Amino acid sequence: MSIIQFSHANGFPAKTYSVLFEHLKDHTISAIDNLAENRVPPAINWHDLTEDVLESVGKFKEPVIGVGHSLGGMLTLLAAAKKPDIFQTIILLDPPLFSLNKRRLISLLRALHVEDLFGPSGKSKKRRVNFASKKDAYTYFKAKKMFINFHTQALQDYVEHGLTAVKQGLELKIPVEKEVAIFHNLLLSYPRSINKVRGTLFYAVNNPILWSSDLHWIKRKLPEIQVNPFPGTHFFPLENPESTANLINRCIE
Repeated sequence: MSIIQFSHANGFPAKTYSVLFEHLKDHTISAIDNLAENRVPPAINWHDLTEDVLESVGKFKEPVIGVGHSLGGMLTLLAAAKKPDIFQTIILLDPPLFSLNKRRLISLLRALHVEDLFGPSGKSKKRRVNFASKKDAYTYFKAKKMFINFHTQALQDYVEHGLTAVKQGLELKIPVEKEVAIFHNLLLSYPRSINKVRGTLFYAVNNPILWSSDLHWIKRKLPEIQVNPFPGTHFFPLENPESTANLINRCIE
């Protein structure tokens, strides 16, 4: 049995991944349920979030398996680059680990103040925030393109753990302002030490966020990271949790 330190994607509290965790029940799962919970937008720095992950890992007396989805994958990579001795290995699930040219493009879009027109932050700004009930929320999310392939229980877990009660009913647990701030602070400069990190990366094949140029750059610059495709979208850990867990287990064995 291993200790898994899990870090979630932007906007999706760790408890949303309960189905995935159920298929990893032979291991001890540690996770920060709400990354950036104590951070104030717009200045949410990815390096600060990495420190939160390192603090969580630091409570264990033995090296852990670092697993992260999207944002969580990048934080896991940065944490392992900073303190490699506290990780047995890392498993990155479709992290936004981009080539230099793509990062230059994003930097240009930021300078022109048009990042929201092309990046995920623009969609986040349009997210519905309030719901009358959990049934209302489930019906709404179920019809949205982003959630249409979610595992049924994963979607129910998102409704259960991704919303919080307010006077008017329910609202998103992770405020849109924080979600947008995290996207706006997408890391565009990586420490050289990531080149020495060992682990495995699984990337989504459908509507990929990692282009072929990104994958080529990763394979060239991070030679100790094994790169493998996964037949799903960016949300494959929540769409196919059992298959994802099987891959994680194989990496640990």
